[in-house]
Amino acid sequence: RKMADNSKRLKKELADKIKSYLHWRKVNHVTSYFIYLGSVLASITATIGVANEDLFKLLNVELSFIAATPAGALLLNNVLKFQDKSKWYDQFYVSLAALERRLLEQGATVETVSKELTVLDKKMQKTYPQFDSSQIPQK
Repeated sequence: RKMADNSKRLKKELADKIKSYLHWRKVNHVTSYFIYLGSVLASITATIGVANEDLFKLLNVELSFIAATPAGALLLNNVLKFQDKSKWYDQFYVSLAALERRLLEQGATVETVSKELTVLDKKMQKTYPQFDSSQIPQK
């Protein structure tokens, strides 16, 4: 009975982690993508605005902010490491899915998979992309 409960609990833990990490992989990937897309669009907008003399006279302050957007957005992406986090979640997801297959389809014991999950958790926590304040200009 206890073994069946442990098996259920481990299966649920793996399934929950897989679902969560897939979600966060997508969130970080999409965030990174939109930051890059916004940077490109801001750059194009600023270029068009500067090239059009009448528009530049009318919106010079606004265009200055738009022109600064790409650098700020890329700095934000580098500091918060959205792309690195997406890759980290993907790597963790692949490892979790392999553990789940070992448990469900390859006959690995609950005890073995549980131990492997503990090792994986510790290993992955050491490699999580941290906030990089070195990218922020200091005064």
